[in-house]
Amino acid sequence: MTTYTLTTNTDNFVGGLGKDAFKGTYNDGATGTWGLLDTLNGGAGFDTLSINPIGTAAITPDDRYWSHVSHIEKVVINTTGPGAQTLTTGAFFEAAFAGAGVVLKTTSGGGAITVDMSSFTGTTTLTTVTTGGAQALTMGTGPATVTAKSGAGALTINGAGLTSVLAITTGAGAQTLGDGSGGGAHLVTVTATSIGGAQTITSTSTHAVTVQAHSTAGVQTILTGAGADMINAATTAAINTIATGEGDDTVNIAATATGGYNINGGLGNDIINGGAGNDSIAGGDGDDKLDGGAGNDTLTGGLGDDVLNGGTGVDSMTGGNGSDLYVVDNASDIIIESNADASMGGIDRVYSYLGAYTLVANLENGLIMSTDTANLTGNNLDNLLYAGAGDNVLDGRQGSDTALYTYAGSAVTVNLAVTGSQNTLGSGLDTLISIENLLGSDYNDTLTGNAGGNILNGGLGADTLIGGDGNDRYTADNSRDVIIETNATKAGGIDIVYSDLSAYTLGTNIENGRVNATDAANLTGNSLNNVLYAGVGDNVLNGGLGIDTASYLYASSAVTVSLAVTSTQNTLGSGSDTLIGIERLTGSDYNDTLTGNAKVNVLTGGMGADTLTGGGGKDIFDFNALSDMGALSGNADIITDFVRGQDKIDLSTLDANTATTANDGFSGFIDNTTSFSAAGQLMFLDGVLYGSTNTDSSAEFAIQLTGITALDNSDIRL
Repeated sequence: MTTYTLTTNTDNFVGGLGKDAFKGTYNDGATGTWGLLDTLNGGAGFDTLSINPIGTAAITPDDRYWSHVSHIEKVVINTTGPGAQTLTTGAFFEAAFAGAGVVLKTTSGGGAITVDMSSFTGTTTLTTVTTGGAQALTMGTGPATVTAKSGAGALTINGAGLTSVLAITTGAGAQTLGDGSGGGAHLVTVTATSIGGAQTITSTSTHAVTVQAHSTAGVQTILTGAGADMINAATTAAINTIATGEGDDTVNIAATATGGYNINGGLGNDIINGGAGNDSIAGGDGDDKLDGGAGNDTLTGGLGDDVLNGGTGVDSMTGGNGSDLYVVDNASDIIIESNADASMGGIDRVYSYLGAYTLVANLENGLIMSTDTANLTGNNLDNLLYAGAGDNVLDGRQGSDTALYTYAGSAVTVNLAVTGSQNTLGSGLDTLISIENLLGSDYNDTLTGNAGGNILNGGLGADTLIGGDGNDRYTADNSRDVIIETNATKAGGIDIVYSDLSAYTLGTNIENGRVNATDAANLTGNSLNNVLYAGVGDNVLNGGLGIDTASYLYASSAVTVSLAVTSTQNTLGSGSDTLIGIERLTGSDYNDTLTGNAKVNVLTGGMGADTLTGGGGKDIFDFNALSDMGALSGNADIITDFVRGQDKIDLSTLDANTATTANDGFSGFIDNTTSFSAAGQLMFLDGVLYGSTNTDSSAEFAIQLTGITALDNSDIRL
């Protein structure tokens, strides 16, 4: 390697093909061996230019000095002196070194240090030391690594391209570390031993910032920007406030740190872990995970689906919007679920490590985490109560509540008809109070209902589900599941099976079935009058014996279905289906087209403006709710082939007077064809049947009949 040293004269150096080193000095900011007329061309190879000052005065290098420098791959500038040190780069510096690696080392005995490289786009490494003066360090848009040791003076570091900042403060000066909106992840390490002065770390970057706060007293505020930031505070850190920005941020306070922290997660999905002190932690927006650690902490989830774990101590946890998870391990823990609206507040749950816990207002679900004897009590909502491994009392109280054995270690046998303690075999001795529904384990369970309407879901495994009186709902998700409905009378209720299987046949005494599978699946009825609900895939619905209905209640869009088609038909809104032994049709929530066949059919359009065609036979057009019907002829259901004396319009289940609690029937047609005078009246005008269900003069529903000029009470089931 060839070394060139500048002289006091005008120098012109051209490097060779190898690695060259160029050395020069700068004398007290006035005269010296590095001058405006010097020319330096590094040539080929990796070349280094080193500039070192002499003397004691403050220096302010002139940007013009770099105008005759080229082909330098690395420049090292050392400035040392007791006075102020200033380095400002401009266009000439940019032209000379934008493609090089710049190393700046500045030491001041007590004066201020000012570095302004805001216009520089190259890679920079800056090291500064001052015993007393303020430091104002502004880096450029290129990658920059800064190590700054500050005494009593203020320390400010900014830069659009900061990638790493190590700030060591030993005095009482204020500290502000910031960055702009430039390149990759930023690392900020702070070691502050000052006993005074506000220490603030501020980031407005859209990129990740990592803050390692090893302060013993000084760093008090950390504010980060929109990046995915990481903040780690040591045991002795004295930070008062941490506020993160829009990114998915992580804040870790040392588990033994006893100082109280105020932490705000801001936007993004944040992970915040408190220390041993009494911390106040707010997740802000996003799906946050908050852990208070030791101490009596206050956690606030804010928006999003949050996890709030107060840790040891007496903690206060407040959720909000979103589906929140709370962890309680102290009987004095306080949970406040502030949103009672499930559509906004989500479905919330509590993991309880206590011997007994009662769900507070607006909490839907609870899980016993204790392995010992423990009780869990619901509230007035429809609660899910998860049994633990020990002996439990699960009390649902009001609402339609479910006992779940999802976490059982082996198969369970549970009977809702047993009012005392029962051996579940796989999950301890449990007592079930005010429980209406059961969910089994991952094993071969036996679940039995009671005289009420129960939901029985065995979960994984080959399960046996036994119903009885009441409207029971079963889930079949294993081809070896056995469903037994013991009551064959009408008093036994209307029962339904939700099938997740590719094929299922309704057992004895089961009236209805729903295809719950999203793929192609078949559903077959029995000798009863079955309602078979189509799934989203391609289905074969076979009614078997009885008068059976194919329902498209769960279709995602409007369906077109015809009972006259005996082969596979594209329903448009619910796959390609084959209907066998089906006499009745029920539509979706959209604008459906339903067509019967030559037999007696019942067509129910449901919500939406539907088009109904009975076909041959004595057909019934069924209307059950005002929400299924339009109020004007323009959005009314249309019956295309009504035959007087043969077909019927069924309004018998439609409440004719909404002002009463009873389900009132209609009184019939009125002579007036302009307005209504009472609830329960009907009017036929210009091919449209109008009905009134209150005392005003306008119609609450309308049904259009194609080709019909008159109607009377004989055409209506009132």
